[in-house]
Amino acid sequence: MYIKKLFIAVLIITLFILGYYATHNHQNQAYTVSSMTFESGRFSFDGTLLNGAFHGYGHITFADGATFTGMFEHGRFHGDGIFTSANYEQGGWQFSGVFEQGRAVDGNFYIEGQSVSFDVKTLSLPQIIILDNKYIITGTFINGLAHGPGSLTTLDGVMIYAGEFYEGLFHGMGTYYSVEGWIYEGSFYKGMMHGFGVLTHNHVIYRGVWNQGKMVTRYE
Repeated sequence: MYIKKLFIAVLIITLFILGYYATHNHQNQAYTVSSMTFESGRFSFDGTLLNGAFHGYGHITFADGATFTGMFEHGRFHGDGIFTSANYEQGGWQFSGVFEQGRAVDGNFYIEGQSVSFDVKTLSLPQIIILDNKYIITGTFINGLAHGPGSLTTLDGVMIYAGEFYEGLFHGMGTYYSVEGWIYEGSFYKGMMHGFGVLTHNHVIYRGVWNQGKMVTRYE
């Protein structure tokens, strides 16, 4: 019972953070010029920040080698920029043009240096969003929300969640790491443990079926 309640409480806090990212109205503050390299190795960034988020001109290199150079707005690609996939010289691709809220909207698409016809609005672009100067979401985004495979970590690289997102929520298969030391691996539905999963706490394994954050069937 304690573990169930603890999970729900921590998850509510996590979802509040995601909601903050999606709805918070950023107030104008002075720019802080900064060069950031996170020890987690997930990315490096050189550019300007506003309220702890990438804002203005910058350059970001992702862990797989993909890069973006151009304009950011509150953490998202926004304005003129160039996104280059990993291994560009070995068959990768590049988009150069205009971005809006993290999406490519108009420009030129290249494969091995040759311009090709492509509906750039269908591109799924990786991004890194800093939340409230405390947390980082890495993954793909649709309409400004994490959507697809990704991760949520603290600013210093401590993993909180790794798995699938849907419209900003943990949804699908994933792993949640609590600050108290327990770990849940399994299925999520709209931000809660739901379906088959395994929770490990103090070397005790709870394996079974969950329904909206509560275990309803345990398998020994």
